[in-house]
Amino acid sequence: MIALKNLLIGFSISFIGTIPLGYLNLIAFEIYKKYGFDSVLLYILGIVLVEFIYINISVYFIKHLLKNKKLIQGFKIFSILFLYLLGFIFLFQNTQFETKTVSLNVIIFNSIFFTGVFLNAMNFVQIPFWLGWNIYLINSNSIKINSYLKIFYFSGIVLGTSLGMICFVLFFNLLFVKFNSILNSIYSFILPTTLLVLGTLQLIKYYKNDKK
Repeated sequence: MIALKNLLIGFSISFIGTIPLGYLNLIAFEIYKKYGFDSVLLYILGIVLVEFIYINISVYFIKHLLKNKKLIQGFKIFSILFLYLLGFIFLFQNTQFETKTVSLNVIIFNSIFFTGVFLNAMNFVQIPFWLGWNIYLINSNSIKINSYLKIFYFSGIVLGTSLGMICFVLFFNLLFVKFNSILNSIYSFILPTTLLVLGTLQLIKYYKNDKK
């Protein structure tokens, strides 16, 4: 029963957190359009591999990370800068090249799997995200991470992220097919705009919470 509870809690948090519009999801859709569903699964595999590592870090080093507030702030600042950097790079590419299908060449080192690994590895903001959730869940006895039980919690998170991204890709593709004429004219700017907006929102949140 406890194992199932760990699995469901991990799945729920991860699935709900993955569904909203984000740059990892949009790039997954780019890959789906150009390379197909199998390539999306490779991309997601790279993402969940890094996520699994970050979750382990947040669980096993909770006490150390809580004491080192400068490290947490550093993660947040780096994530903000990374979002702005990607946003401006993709925006520049869209103003230089015209295409009606896939607007961006997002494959890094010709490896879809490594693209997922690299992009999620740069997403340091997920460390304080999972740190906060893990502290709450452990202190409230909502999950148990001793012995083999943590495997069910981690597995739920991995499954939630994977299914969440797949649902986003398929749903966004459905929208794209249905409203093809409208989305074609604005799609090339959806990803860079999303990146810049996310970076700005994180910057505002950082300023309010950490610089008050």
